[in-house]
Amino acid sequence: MCNYVSTLNHQQQIDCDVHNAVSEAARRGTYEFLIELWKVSPPIVPVIDKEGRDFFMNAIQYRQHKVFCIFYDISYTQKVESVNWADSAFNNVLHVAGELAPASQLSRVSGEALQMQRELQWFKVIIISFLL
Repeated sequence: MCNYVSTLNHQQQIDCDVHNAVSEAARRGTYEFLIELWKVSPPIVPVIDKEGRDFFMNAIQYRQHKVFCIFYDISYTQKVESVNWADSAFNNVLHVAGELAPASQLSRVSGEALQMQRELQWFKVIIISFLL
């Protein structure tokens, strides 16, 4: 599938719903798919979903650490674009990181204090990643 996607132009990728597949993979934490797609078609960062969020914003929102780790392998220019990106509600990556995690993510940790601690740790990771 990744090899086929690499032969498509931008409009064909939209028509084949590749952007939705990338957004869903970021939300669900399917980093293997994203890495393979990245190898044959590097510009997956500008993939924007219906909320105006890019690949990394989805990974941040759904607390997908392994997907977010792909951020460390992109070029400086792509990092700057991702940091400066705002979704349709004018939220940037720090706004998204500050939102409460989805219930499915919160339920993985028992106890409100531990959930709050985990949320704070996630926010710190995001801040440090974008400052470096």
